Amino acid sequence: MRPAQLKALVGAAIGVALIAGLRYGLDVFYGNLLIGLLPALASGLTAVALVLMYRTSRIINFSQIALGALSAQLFYQLYIRSLLPYGLAFLAAIVAGILVAVLVGTVAALLFYRHPRLVMTVVTISFIPLLADVQGRVNGIFVKPGEVQPTEAVTGPFAPLFELDQIPIRFVHVFGIGLMIAIAVGLAVFFRKTRIGIAIRASAENADRASLLGINVKLLLVGVWTLVGVLSSVGALAKMPREYNAELFFDQTALLLPLAAAVIARMSSMPLAFFSAVGIDLLQRGLNIWKSGSSAWVDLGLLGVLVLGLLLQRKQLNARVDDTTSWKATKEPRPTPREMVKLPAIGRTRIALLAVLGVILLGLPWMTDIVTRNTLQFIWIGTIIGVSVTILTGWTGQISLGQMAIASMGAFAGGYAWQHWGVPFLPALLVGGLAGAAFAFLIGIPALRIRGLFLAVATFAVAITLPVFLFEDRFLGQTVPKAGIERPSLFFLHFADERSMYYLCMVIAIIVVASVYALRKSRAGRVLIALRDNEAGVQSFGINIVRTRLIAFALSGFIAGLGGALLTFQQLGMGDVGQGNLFGTSFSINLFVLVVIGGVSSPIGAFLGTLYFIGGSLFFPGFAQLTTGILGLVVLMFIPGGLVQVVFGVRDSILRVVAMRQNIVVPSLFADYSPEAWEKRLAPLSPPVESHGLAALRHDQRYALASRIFGRAHA
Repeated sequence: MRPAQLKALVGAAIGVALIAGLRYGLDVFYGNLLIGLLPALASGLTAVALVLMYRTSRIINFSQIALGALSAQLFYQLYIRSLLPYGLAFLAAIVAGILVAVLVGTVAALLFYRHPRLVMTVVTISFIPLLADVQGRVNGIFVKPGEVQPTEAVTGPFAPLFELDQIPIRFVHVFGIGLMIAIAVGLAVFFRKTRIGIAIRASAENADRASLLGINVKLLLVGVWTLVGVLSSVGALAKMPREYNAELFFDQTALLLPLAAAVIARMSSMPLAFFSAVGIDLLQRGLNIWKSGSSAWVDLGLLGVLVLGLLLQRKQLNARVDDTTSWKATKEPRPTPREMVKLPAIGRTRIALLAVLGVILLGLPWMTDIVTRNTLQFIWIGTIIGVSVTILTGWTGQISLGQMAIASMGAFAGGYAWQHWGVPFLPALLVGGLAGAAFAFLIGIPALRIRGLFLAVATFAVAITLPVFLFEDRFLGQTVPKAGIERPSLFFLHFADERSMYYLCMVIAIIVVASVYALRKSRAGRVLIALRDNEAGVQSFGINIVRTRLIAFALSGFIAGLGGALLTFQQLGMGDVGQGNLFGTSFSINLFVLVVIGGVSSPIGAFLGTLYFIGGSLFFPGFAQLTTGILGLVVLMFIPGGLVQVVFGVRDSILRVVAMRQNIVVPSLFADYSPEAWEKRLAPLSPPVESHGLAALRHDQRYALASRIFGRAHA
């Protein structure tokens, strides 16, 4: 955006605000405008942080909002409970924010510096549940069991300084506005006049050249993360004079406006991003004063600005990053070699393991209470929706953070068809799947030009915007099936109780997973994998890339929509909008992280990731988020294939031993190992020595141990 366009944007914001002030009277306008500068400037600092992180690391920091949560929570508890005065509490909160940012930056910069930029972007997503757990534990230090969490706003240490149009203006308002303006000015001076600022700019332009000039790029990135954490902390603290809610610090919807401003600034100009965010925020608040409830339309406009900006700037943005086209961090597990499947012992072992797993899964509803049975159903529903992530991300390489938004379209269509048209259960699931496919197809059209981490940004914006229109009555009214859905009936069976509903969800999930595995073995599945790995090669064979990619989006959307429709029947409705809504933005992000943990390249990974999270929430309810964040980082660092890679790695290790004992040549089992390494690791076989071992014993003292896995040792 040119400076003239920026001036026009800010002018439009001020103009709408003035019209709103004239419409509702100047007696309440200017005071609201002054107080409204607090969140507007906070959005500006967030946009600056996003641009700064992108320029220095070429990633989108989705944990930007969450970085300031610990500071805000600590400051609030220290000040509201009168443990520290305002100034010391504020200083302690900033120090805590710096420490958190240094720790997070150290992990990101030192451990993942050489990883693809797309992986580092997913790392920032994994930080969100980890930071949420830390914030909750800090809150638990102050809030005793059974105590009601205080929610009053921070009024500051002094009486109101003055009144502006009958609205009291306090010290915290003036201090917050002045501090953020000073930080914005200080950043401009810092990057232009100081040696560290110039080094950061040099590293942003060319990190390799900066390293050759003696700049410690990794240490510099830790400093950038520290600066980003300070901006996040100050922004979170500045919002508290208006209202307080611990969940707001993890409300990812607040990231939409700064992201749109950063895209307007072409992810390069921090001043343009700052003023764009401030102008858009003032415009949004002016429209709300003018006409209450218009913020949803502003969010829709921001989605349009973001997608359009990414489309128009795709060449410039993609030119700065050479590995943002697809997700290639996964290694698909190999099937059991045919040579080993023919062994009777292997076949019987597989049957035994499947039988044990089946008995456990079938017996779970009989060993748990009714509440746990309801929770266990999410294992299968999460597996269904997670499989859609496998198709889109694991197979075609396109990151989508909006799968729950697609599932919500399926939930809406399926629930509406059942509630208003009287469509039976199975056709209602089909309607939900078709609605999800249609919506995903529409998303796939701009995704033909927007890829990698920028597609993640676009789908993230969809996940923020869509629930507002689905769940607010002023848009779709009573057509949304928020409640009133009954458990399904199928033929002569009724699934009203939790145990039978568990089995229904399990059967549908098994059918979906089996169908996806059949697709993977077909020509269409091989084309999707080839499209991810070598797009030019696929095109050289005469395959229509556009059509193939759109089919992948539609197929993924169909499975997500089917899972969303099933979730509506399981929950007896879609519920209301909010942080706890299953179709909200936070669940979309958590779903993606869980599939990455389980193994995004295999449908079994969706099951393992969901099973891990549900099992952890049931058996270790206080550590579910903590372990999710930590395990997500461990998986991305050491086992990019996820838990599936661990499970199949153990299987392959056992099969290698069996193959060596049975003298079976299986090249696929040893494809990743050099013959020289295995020759050093294996003990060479030699002819028996008559004076040692069994040969030295009499025939009546010898014995034989039969092994169905390792063969028979004869005496």
